[in-house]
Order: sequence, then structure tokens, then C-alpha cells
Amino acid sequence: SFHEQELDLIRVWTLYGDRAVELEVDTDGKTEKIEVSVGELIILELEKDHLTFSYPIFHEMYEIYKESIENGEFHSTADFLRHQNPEIIKFVTDILSPRHELSTFWIDSYKIETTGEIHRMDQLVKEVIYSFKTAKVMAHIQDIQEQLKGCEKTDPEEINEMLKNLILLDKVRVKLAEQLNRIVF
Repeated sequence: SFHEQELDLIRVWTLYGDRAVELEVDTDGKTEKIEVSVGELIILELEKDHLTFSYPIFHEMYEIYKESIENGEFHSTADFLRHQNPEIIKFVTDILSPRHELSTFWIDSYKIETTGEIHRMDQLVKEVIYSFKTAKVMAHIQDIQEQLKGCEKTDPEEINEMLKNLILLDKVRVKLAEQLNRIVF
């Protein structure tokens, strides 16, 4: 199921899509830092790998975001709160509502420091994008494994091709895990 990864990606995009993040880009052998919006980065990453959302509401929101950015605009959270689709309005309202809030008494009395997502935006965006990609890769791996289980009478060349794809996808999975600083076996 992609629901958790899709939800997290679209949530971060909705809440922080207009915020800037820094990227390191290699141009002519030099590493250069540039700033892009979270929304632009997510579109770039998903389009680069031809990835889409499985859940219709998230797919609809993605298409709206994509179209607005392609037109040089940004579809804000407030725009979604006035959308014609009540499911989108409910989703955006739900993610805007804080789940837990510390009282100022606790923060002041015990010197509690809260480190919200906004303070680690670059890392957060990287995590949600790579987690989404990892879920998609794992789904492809599982699909191929299922096909291999039921293909006793399949052409050996077709099986060979599936195994090559499986190896390639596993390499991609390992690379994504490295980006997320996860250990894989």
C-alpha cells in the first residue's frame, strides 16, 4: 500500500509547497547550490521517474499543483480550501488541524524545545520523496516476484528479462535506502 507514503508526500506539499529548499546541482563539473520550492522539487522528482499517485484524491491534487506550477503560479492551501471537490477540502482541513499542541505552561516551565518540521525542511522533503519512490520500487519488485512464481511455462527469455528487471530494481532500492540513511539487507 502506498497510502502512507502518498499521504505524507501530499501533506508536506500542501503545507510547505511554497517554501524554498536548497539543492546541490552539478553543472559543468562544479557543484552549485540553488533554491527551488518544495512543490517544484516534488514535481521534478516525480516527473523524472514517471511516478504518479495511486489514490484518486492525491492524483487530482497533484495534477492541480503540476498545472499551476507549469503556468507559473502556485496553488496554495487556501485555494484547496475553496475547491469544488469536498474530499479535497476535508483532506486539507484535516492536515491543517494540529493533532497535539503543548501548552505554553509546559513549554515555559520545563524549557521544552519543539523542533517542528519547518526547521528541518530540506531533510523532510528528501525523506518524503525517497520514501514514496521506495514504496513504488518495492511494489514493482513484488509484482515481478509474483509473476515469476506463476510462470513455469513462460518463455526462458521472458523469465531472464524479469530477473534482469528485478536486479535493476533491487539496485535502485539500495540507492534509495542510502539516500534515506537506512540499512538494507
